[in-house]
Amino acid sequence: GDTKLMPECVQYMHKRYHLKLQVSHCEKFGYGFMVTQVASTSCGMKCLVDGGYVSDLIQVLWTILQEEGMDEPLLLCTHSLDPSNHILHKAIINVLNILSSYTSLHEALVTVVSPHHTELTMSAKNEYPHTINEFLQWLV
Repeated sequence: GDTKLMPECVQYMHKRYHLKLQVSHCEKFGYGFMVTQVASTSCGMKCLVDGGYVSDLIQVLWTILQEEGMDEPLLLCTHSLDPSNHILHKAIINVLNILSSYTSLHEALVTVVSPHHTELTMSAKNEYPHTINEFLQWLV
């Protein structure tokens, strides 16, 4: 199919995500649903990755984990997540939703990592994983 409009659509959703704009009351589904649907296609997931949407979701999750004191993978695995922490829960769900299909997971994992991110140290406070691969490397 023709996918020329997909990058433009993703860019529009990304802009609204950054501005924290809500979907209209006239729209039946929210952005989570739309992003999940876009991510379920190879072209859509590629646009989400290339457009920085995935990186932004990971940055939000990373920032929340840092604030929760879970800046070491071992702490994340052994730390019980407070079910009342809706902000952390939403950040985790946002990342998992874009990885909910085989196609999206495959596309995220085969993404070529830029050369300056090949050695993942995360030593600086402002460093965070930018890709699903980098986040998984940090977990392992």
